[in-house]
Amino acid sequence: MIRSVETFTPNTYNLHVVRTWADKVEVRGEADPAARVTVNSEPCKRVGGEFFCVIDANNAAGANYMDLDITVVLNNLTTTESLPLYVPKRTG
Repeated sequence: MIRSVETFTPNTYNLHVVRTWADKVEVRGEADPAARVTVNSEPCKRVGGEFFCVIDANNAAGANYMDLDITVVLNNLTTTESLPLYVPKRTG
């Protein structure tokens, strides 16, 4: 799962009136518990078979298309998958 970090501000009717985009992207997934996982060369936190990583989005000047390179190393075998991602301009 990949998502941009964002927050919402509700009004008195609990409607979202402000949406704030941060300069980070959260990446979550699953891999063999013994594997080493990195996203864009940043090591991921591991809990059993799950991994979690927060990556800089570089979206201060405007919206950004970026590639997430997810690399898994297990038993001296390396697998990399590159995923394109659109990140809105940072606000707030």
